[in-house]
Amino acid sequence: MNPNNTVCNYAMLRFTPYPRTGEVVNVGIVVSCINPCFLHFLAEAAIPTRLKTLFPEYEPDVFTAAVVAMEKERLFAELSGYNEPD
Repeated sequence: MNPNNTVCNYAMLRFTPYPRTGEVVNVGIVVSCINPCFLHFLAEAAIPTRLKTLFPEYEPDVFTAAVVAMEKERLFAELSGYNEPD
């Protein structure tokens, strides 16, 4: 793989506890490439302090469950052949 010739897409993972207000906090990133076939994400492992400060009433378990769900999706893609080894 030549990183100079690799085209990838990315999206920010945003925590949006109250969609009506439009408040978001970036908590991670998803990266996908077609050639080489690659999907990965990186997210805060636990609810960040800034989230606890901004949204003190929000349950940390909800955040953790969302990160676990993202990891399950990544593993599903890997097992389905989306992530090919170099």
